Amino acid sequence: MKKLYALSFLGLFSTQINYSQTENNNIEQPEVVAKLMELKTELGYDENIDKIYKIQIYSGGKANTEEASKEFIEKFPDWNFEINYEYPNYKLRAGKFRTRLEADKHLIAIKKEYPGALIINPKK
Repeated sequence: MKKLYALSFLGLFSTQINYSQTENNNIEQPEVVAKLMELKTELGYDENIDKIYKIQIYSGGKANTEEASKEFIEKFPDWNFEINYEYPNYKLRAGKFRTRLEADKHLIAIKKEYPGALIINPKK
């Protein structure tokens, strides 16, 4: 009788192990989530936001910086730029580059028009 109980217990236990090992858990993800994840990767969002490089075009007084920005728009219409104030000057900065190499490539094109341009890594 003890052998019968032991065999039935082992038989029950072994079938549970077999079923649990063959179970497939497929997680269905909406198509929108997959597209958003792909877009996030393309845009390059990163926790290390301090590692963004910019090209500084001009540094000086407010009026001259605004003139430089208008000139910059005419020469490089597809570029994004910003004007920041850091005592005592306003600074015209262009681009957002994830690597120094990427910034260096773009600096070559800008240096033709603005020889004093330089790459910076502004800290927030």
